[in-house]
Amino acid sequence: MYNGFINVLKPTGMTSNDVVGKLKYLARKHLGEKLKFGHTGTLDPNAAGVMMVCCGRATKFSQYAVEKKKTYIAEITFGKTTDTMDTYGQVTEERESSVLLPERIEEVLSSYRGETMQIPPKYSAIKINGQKLYDLARKGADIPEIKPRRIEITKLETISYSHPCLKIEVECSAGTYIRSLAQDIGEDLGELSHLSLLIRTKVEDFAIEDSFSIEEIEELISQGRFSEVLTGTEKILSRYPEAVIKNRSQKAYMNGVIITQEGMLAQIKKDMPDSRYKVYNENGEFLGIGNIWKNQNSDYVLKSETQI
Repeated sequence: MYNGFINVLKPTGMTSNDVVGKLKYLARKHLGEKLKFGHTGTLDPNAAGVMMVCCGRATKFSQYAVEKKKTYIAEITFGKTTDTMDTYGQVTEERESSVLLPERIEEVLSSYRGETMQIPPKYSAIKINGQKLYDLARKGADIPEIKPRRIEITKLETISYSHPCLKIEVECSAGTYIRSLAQDIGEDLGELSHLSLLIRTKVEDFAIEDSFSIEEIEELISQGRFSEVLTGTEKILSRYPEAVIKNRSQKAYMNGVIITQEGMLAQIKKDMPDSRYKVYNENGEFLGIGNIWKNQNSDYVLKSETQI
């Protein structure tokens, strides 16, 4: 059985679901197996770069990959806006843009660093009342009020500026829409703007230089080397601390029973905050993700959240 995550180099023009569908097809064609695949968050069709896809039992842990920090190279073009906030949409307004001073650009960029609130674009996969916003937008239906969401931008720097295009590098939390950021930056500069290029270069520790194109994945699968593109589930969970339970506690743990400290191999440090943990048995076998917290007696206990 094939289990793990794939660092896919998504090309422009493909949706995230297209990529998943292509991998399913390749697995059936070359392996004769109907493998389970899923993506860990959408990447816009016009964007390229790192897209994490989970395979097999790793699909159970896709939610933890979604939470990871992401890095992008983005190009903002001034002088026009579109209904989708990128080059794929219809132009909604157009006017000549001004040449911007580097100091003014830096002033605006600095205002977005740190935690801020952002309104997602109407052409997005966010669901409101069970319907995806982009489906409503394409139908011309009334769009419900889109509430702003808290995001964090840990890096926002100018790479180059050549009128009317500003190229930037963005490191941000999951759920950040670069299209919205491009339009907001333009508004603060007093300019019309849209996102003209987007490349995701990293998802946490997974970089674009280590990604596999669809063509490379097909070649490796056809050679019986599919395992070479798979990254173990535990690496995706590298930011979580480890907890070890005694072998005699494993069955109870896997059945959802709360494990007390007597069932753990080592005492949890008293200063360790309530948190998610990667859970192992005494043999070093990965069992999944569990939660540790203090009960009413101020004793640390462990309960399974997601099992391998």
